[in-house]
Amino acid sequence: MNRFETVRSYWFSFLLAFILLAGLTSSVFLSQQQQEIRQRAATIEVSPVPSSGQSPTPTPPPGCSYKQVTCITAPCNPVLICTSATPTNKPQAPTNTPTPTSVPKKTPTPTPPVGCKYEPLPCLVAPCPVRLVCQTPTPTPTNIPKATPTIPSSPTPKPPTATIIPTKIVLKCDFNGDKKSDIVDFNIWREEFTTRLKTKMSDCSRDQKIDIVDFNMWRNEFLKL
Repeated sequence: MNRFETVRSYWFSFLLAFILLAGLTSSVFLSQQQQEIRQRAATIEVSPVPSSGQSPTPTPPPGCSYKQVTCITAPCNPVLICTSATPTNKPQAPTNTPTPTSVPKKTPTPTPPVGCKYEPLPCLVAPCPVRLVCQTPTPTPTNIPKATPTIPSSPTPKPPTATIIPTKIVLKCDFNGDKKSDIVDFNIWREEFTTRLKTKMSDCSRDQKIDIVDFNMWRNEFLKL
């Protein structure tokens, strides 16, 4: 008897728990359904009831439109909404103005006289100066007419003509032995000054070294010629 009552109490408690669980599940389901119905009802707009005496909606002006609103009593008149066109200022692309570059002015070389020309002088740093070289014209011999004697017996003696003895110029800086100081001698001094040549042909000062003193002596002779 006691065993039968124990089994019956178990079945009764199991049934009671099942009923409580089913009621809880159904209440949760019903609450979810009610919430969905409320949400749907809130999203539904109340459409106005058309009446026979309602005037037709006029055509909206350009840039405007009519919007239907909800109201309690029909008919609901639409509201005219116009959007004001705001001009958009497009940013202008910056223009790169070229900066004028200063062009160095070149000093014009004056026109040399007739029979002369400009020759550049050798130097270590540019720009190098120039010198004016003029060719001396070769004097043409003039035939001196002989004086006719007035008296045939006593002829007039001729005056003695002076002979010009050229002065011999001693060149200390003629390195190649061509009897003139020119650019070729400068090239020899430059090669020995930069130790490309191991000789000492351009030692004008005879101090057993190639330096600026030798260059100055060569330049003086070059300018004198």
